Amino acid sequence: MTRRCKAAFAATVNGVPKVMRPGTLVPDDDPVIKGREHLFEDVDAFMQRKTPRVEEATAEPGARRSLSLPRKQAAKKTASKKAAAKPPAPAGQQEGQGDGRTQEQDGTEGTAGA
Repeated sequence: MTRRCKAAFAATVNGVPKVMRPGTLVPDDDPVIKGREHLFEDVDAFMQRKTPRVEEATAEPGARRSLSLPRKQAAKKTASKKAAAKPPAPAGQQEGQGDGRTQEQDGTEGTAGA
């Protein structure tokens, strides 16, 4: 069986310095484990813990599901949608003045002040 290192450490094994990093895999009979069992874990246990949990996409028969946002969040989203829907005023024109067309497009060329 194989063991996985949980924490980094350095040790001298049989006169040879070894540096172990988290995630390093070593066989059960490796001398670096002896006396340091607390720094290693079984690979199967680790993999079982790290296996992603799958969510169910639908509710069980007869179970109720929430399909709308809570009222506070829904009100905030509605207000932000209204603000986003209003286009900004063209450059050089204040809000509420004209429709953004030039005098030539408007057909009022030369009728300033009329």
